[in-house]
Amino acid sequence: MIAATLTITLVQSELVWHEPAINRGRFAERLAPLAGRSDLIVLPETFTSGFTMAADAVAEPPDGPTLEWLQRTAERLSAAVTGSYLVREAGATYNRLVWARPDGSYETYDKR
Repeated sequence: MIAATLTITLVQSELVWHEPAINRGRFAERLAPLAGRSDLIVLPETFTSGFTMAADAVAEPPDGPTLEWLQRTAERLSAAVTGSYLVREAGATYNRLVWARPDGSYETYDKR
């Protein structure tokens, strides 16, 4: 059966510049009450670091801690979770959007 409603949550938070672990922790606290209450959770662009001209300083490997965090968060909240962060792959840095599903699968899009 298809659900009659789609609940979307947009989340904004003050970021700590260039501190991905702190920012993931802050978002985890804000998102915890949403478990089972939202179908889609949308995080800000570059939600782990803030927009920066020093992207290489905070870029992560493709399978790094933020991807793992997004997957765990989607599973824990039973919702799709999407947001972008900086990724370093094959010698280049990307602003990568991840769409994480509750089953652990995900899709990515690199902003051009």
